[in-house]
Amino acid sequence: MLTKENLIHTVTKITVLKENDECKIGTGFFYKYHANDRENYALVSNRHIFENMKNALFSVPIEQNGQVNLLNNEIRIQPYLHPQYDVAVIGINDLIDSPEYVGKLKISWITKEDIITEDFPISSIEYALMIGYPLSFQSDNFVTPLIRSGVIATPLKSKFNGLERFLVDMECFSGSSGSPIFINRDSQYYLIGIEQSSYSYKEKEVGLGECENYNVLSSFLP
Repeated sequence: MLTKENLIHTVTKITVLKENDECKIGTGFFYKYHANDRENYALVSNRHIFENMKNALFSVPIEQNGQVNLLNNEIRIQPYLHPQYDVAVIGINDLIDSPEYVGKLKISWITKEDIITEDFPISSIEYALMIGYPLSFQSDNFVTPLIRSGVIATPLKSKFNGLERFLVDMECFSGSSGSPIFINRDSQYYLIGIEQSSYSYKEKEVGLGECENYNVLSSFLP
């Protein structure tokens, strides 16, 4: 269950070194699912962040000896890329399964049950939160993200430009890519999509963010 107390621990900043030595920074959210008779753990972000990567770095706050420190992690395995939409997932079982870190990492997991479905009640005007790292900005030394809010700018259950996408009235920047988008119901938060880029109309930035929707996530993620 996602609440206002644990929502900020659902994300981390991701730094990716590409095969051409280009560096990309984005946001990823922590995802947990059951498969092969066990719990599995992953990071979800945009395809354009993970594709053609050499390695990826991310950090997680960890409680050790009564203090909170920052644990830096490197990923070298290849991600699983969505064939059409700007979504990708990469496994982090090795980190989570490590006995020295069990119960110490400050992570809140998003699961399939946290993603809305077609029968989820949605009105014509909805307010949403976006959690991430615009321009790589973080609020402290423990990769605490920024929380931003805005109206869902296009009908959530309609296909924007014929695709499983929607717009949010939140200006997006480099580093925001991969930020999860949530709505609130009775003090519980639900995932409705993932930010993938700022939106331009007639070649002009209009202060909107373009997001892959819940159908893309629920059909792609295990």
